Amino acid sequence: MSRTTTVRLDDDHWFWAYDVSLAILAVEVLDVLKAGAAKDEPWLDEFRYHLTLPVLVQGTYGLDIPSGLTDGQRAQLVELFAEAERRLRARRQITAAEAAERYVVDQTPVFLRAAPVVDTSPVADLADAVIHLIRGDLPPPPPGHQRWFYGTDDGPRGIGRPEPADGR
Repeated sequence: MSRTTTVRLDDDHWFWAYDVSLAILAVEVLDVLKAGAAKDEPWLDEFRYHLTLPVLVQGTYGLDIPSGLTDGQRAQLVELFAEAERRLRARRQITAAEAAERYVVDQTPVFLRAAPVVDTSPVADLADAVIHLIRGDLPPPPPGHQRWFYGTDDGPRGIGRPEPADGR
């Protein structure tokens, strides 16, 4: 089980995320959906399923953002992540006990990797990055890096080295 996973819109638009943060964010977005923040639509049913994977097979599957959505559907998706981000910033931290009780999908709790407490600021930053990915305005990674990496206490950072232009 890896600690890193991906958040992917398509083959060209994606970034790396810490698996614990992504799993927490996925449950938070599922809770926003349960609260009735969105109308039931077939694309949302499929997206709900994709939100369960970062918890059920944490560290193995990331999150696929639906492509081919209408402007209205993208706006709806942005609002779901924005509400999750607001909730996470207000919460400030999650204890292992809270995670075991509240951050659960199909009786599977988010695996915190033995952390007694998780700061929710990096998780909220991850939600913000997802919003930018959906909107198509995620900035390029820092110079000298191939992709962004979100969800850690160190803050967003670049990861991976780009291949040389001459292919060597």
